[in-house]
Amino acid sequence: MSYTTADPGPPALRLASTGTLTYGLSVGEVLGVSTLNGARLIAGRAGLERVVQRLNVMEVPDILSWVKPNELLLTTGYPLRNTPQSLDNLVSDLDERGLAALAIKLGRYLDSLPAEMIAQADRRGFPLILLPNDVGFDDILNQVLTDILNRQAAVLARTEEVHRALVQIVLCGGGLQEVVDEVATLLDVAVVVLRPARPPG
Repeated sequence: MSYTTADPGPPALRLASTGTLTYGLSVGEVLGVSTLNGARLIAGRAGLERVVQRLNVMEVPDILSWVKPNELLLTTGYPLRNTPQSLDNLVSDLDERGLAALAIKLGRYLDSLPAEMIAQADRRGFPLILLPNDVGFDDILNQVLTDILNRQAAVLARTEEVHRALVQIVLCGGGLQEVVDEVATLLDVAVVVLRPARPPG
């Protein structure tokens, strides 16, 4: 499927499934940036909610020593051009290191991806993306990193807003119920307070 959406501007704040504010973009949001018009998700659709917090470029054979969790890894396949058998295990190696997704530009060093690599990405819910030939890695890096920094700045501003609001309640003599109500309003979530059970007797 092609993702061809207009540039939406800075990303909005997003709540993770835990109700916390996320410091990054989901893989699905990354696919929506204008520099990735024409990019195709070919496997791992179940992982579109994985969070991208940084980007990396794989053009050396020992990249596994340098990758970090929550990265979107970009490659032309150059370090794998003479060892296509390595592609079969690449998805599992990257997934085990907590990467968000792998984006590959075919045509120069690799003509296609092995069926087992694609099947493995689907099994693991590890997004595998084919990049358009006419977009440079620098353009992707610049736009996605800018959007991630915008998200991080928005989260920090929101965190400060929540902190100020809660401190104000306490300074004005508010109790637990007022704090709970404010948190529910600020985050637009249901809040439950669990009190420890009183010992018998």
